[in-house]
Amino acid sequence: MASARIIKRWIPADEVYPLMPRPTRHDREQARAIVAEAEERAAAILAEAEAQAAAIRWEAEQERERLKEELRAAALAEAREEARAEVAATMDEAAARFLALVEQVTQREDEIRRACQADTLALAVAIAERILTREISTDPTVVTRIAEAALAQTQGARVTQVLVHPDDVPVITQWVGSTLPGVEIVADPHVGKGGCVIGTRTGFLDARIETQLAEVRAALAEVIEDV
Repeated sequence: MASARIIKRWIPADEVYPLMPRPTRHDREQARAIVAEAEERAAAILAEAEAQAAAIRWEAEQERERLKEELRAAALAEAREEARAEVAATMDEAAARFLALVEQVTQREDEIRRACQADTLALAVAIAERILTREISTDPTVVTRIAEAALAQTQGARVTQVLVHPDDVPVITQWVGSTLPGVEIVADPHVGKGGCVIGTRTGFLDARIETQLAEVRAALAEVIEDV
């Protein structure tokens, strides 16, 4: 087994491009769990929003009925033209008040919907980050799975370097020795634990955990905007 040489160097950001590794079965199971938890939270938020909107509509309906009764009583009590004019003016005012209530309900519903969407996005990303952090802390081989997924995306390009967090060097050294003998291992504190950056003759594949989370956040944001 060829020995791996450890070099401490940081790759500039403009030379690194993001990579989303091919999801494993374990990753898909985690993703389903994330989505289920996010959907449950979103359903609870939406249910609360619908209840608030229903309460506002009920209040508006009660106000409308009350105003109708007031106007009817005024019309019966006043027979003169002056009284009818006053009733008409009151009806206009009541209609304006009712329309204002309807507009308030609609605006409130839109605000609640937007808040729910933002909460869903933040919740999904937070859950994903928490799961990844927990798994990285308990399973030191996560970095090798990430590296294998990144390697599969190099399209046959010759790998020259593997950049990992200093704490991941021992594990990745064994993997490189059996998979990519002779490839340099770079201990780089800018690469978060569990992730890696694969250097080839044509560029770098960014498989850092933080990069993948950013990609997930962007993808979810696009989906929510389309809803």
